[in-house]
Amino acid sequence: MPGTTALHCVPRAPGALPGLGHLVQFVRDPLGFLDSLPREADLLAIRLGPTRLVMVCDPDLTRQVLVNDRLFDKGGVVYERGREIAGDSLITASHSEHRRLRRMCQPSFHPSRLAAYAVLMNEQITASADGWNDGQVIDANEQMTRLAVRMSLETMFGGALAGGIHDALRAGYRGTYAAPSAAWPVRQRSTALQPRRAHRNRAFAGM
Repeated sequence: MPGTTALHCVPRAPGALPGLGHLVQFVRDPLGFLDSLPREADLLAIRLGPTRLVMVCDPDLTRQVLVNDRLFDKGGVVYERGREIAGDSLITASHSEHRRLRRMCQPSFHPSRLAAYAVLMNEQITASADGWNDGQVIDANEQMTRLAVRMSLETMFGGALAGGIHDALRAGYRGTYAAPSAAWPVRQRSTALQPRRAHRNRAFAGM
């Protein structure tokens, strides 16, 4: 994240409103607003309310940000909220912790294992779909969350877990995935995530 001096050197995106910055443009048409930025500059500063952001609009610069994690380490409010919800993971971990976690997980993502994962995922998808009836109204978000949890647990642990542990992990994953991503950028809403974190922690503590 650039320092204060460097941030002032980055050109600002046009159309900012006093106090709101570019929030109105972003809310009205998020894709259109973001799509307009590369026409202005490779790097642009925008402001969403009180939050200042630097948008990287050039493919080569974007690659540098994604690849050079020593210089562009993960940080900021979104990642802080992510760590509060799910702890350190490959998505949220900082540079030093990410390397350790990646080495631990790397064997599981070897190409030779992907075909077996696809079979397990197809079985879970078929089992879920077979439980639906014609004309039945379902909660798509709930069903997809359950499906994602089952596929994650089956591919990571298979049938090696005792039923009680499997149920505890499922409850913990539900508590993690249930936290709304929309609440991450808003610090004031962090207290709303406490019950879900407590639910997840109780599930894992009971293993």
